[in-house]
Amino acid sequence: MIKTVNLRKLIPCLLIPIFVGLIAQLFTRNSKELYLSLQKPPLSPPAIIFPFVWTCLYILLGLASYYIEESGICDKKRPRQLYGGTLLLNLLWPIVFFALEWYAFACVIIIAMVVLAAITVYFYYNCDKNAAYVFLPYVVWVLYATYLNIGVAVLN
Repeated sequence: MIKTVNLRKLIPCLLIPIFVGLIAQLFTRNSKELYLSLQKPPLSPPAIIFPFVWTCLYILLGLASYYIEESGICDKKRPRQLYGGTLLLNLLWPIVFFALEWYAFACVIIIAMVVLAAITVYFYYNCDKNAAYVFLPYVVWVLYATYLNIGVAVLN
């Protein structure tokens, strides 16, 4: 059975995380230059990778939230709260890391992001397995970013 896409729900779900990313970008315009100037741990990607990865991840976050909104089998309150917390930390982290250059405090925030993202996957899985699967690349990337953040905090 083919399910129709509800564009009235999908479009806002996609735009909200992209908007969060754009706001973060406004506060961290020097991020590429700063990243290039930092001592980085092994396996650090080139700076050009980040905008592409984050754009894809924001789209996946929006898609996951759409799956939750379309799910008719769960109470959506907790998944929505977790998702909102995820977006809030996702907005806060680049500001603390790039604009304020507080690398150690950014570690605390990004570890909280990993924990919150893992809890979100758990709740998403109970509502809609597709939402959880679509959210997993975000968890993996934030784990990797945690490694990078800790490396930068130690080396700088």
